[in-house]
Amino acid sequence: RRAAGARAASRDRKAEVVPERADLVFDSPYRTLVLAIRAPVDEVIRGWTVIVASPDGSVVWETSGPGAPPASVTWPGTSVSGEPVASGTYVCRLLLRGSGAPDYLSPGSSVRVVRPRAGPVAPARGPAGFDEPGGGR
Repeated sequence: RRAAGARAASRDRKAEVVPERADLVFDSPYRTLVLAIRAPVDEVIRGWTVIVASPDGSVVWETSGPGAPPASVTWPGTSVSGEPVASGTYVCRLLLRGSGAPDYLSPGSSVRVVRPRAGPVAPARGPAGFDEPGGGR
């Protein structure tokens, strides 16, 4: 059995959340971001939580589960209430709850969310000759 200090050191080197890319650009409402989870495999983990926080530290989104974490989770770019998050930089972290060791919160990994600016919507145009009432004929 290892000392608690050794367990914490093991987590310091291994436990983290890594976004698949640094920018999440929403040019459609169907974009998501895969967050890879790296956690120690040589420890008993009671549960895990992936946290996405705003620059001021408030939790924007989280997901969790019992036992060891999965290899990845998908963040849909929304808040816990399901609303799209604003453009900005967010911090992703992994919280591990272990057996016989204190909870561990990983260092943060940053991801930048970019949403398109809302602008005037151009009217839909049909095929040539059908843009005006009566087909332009």
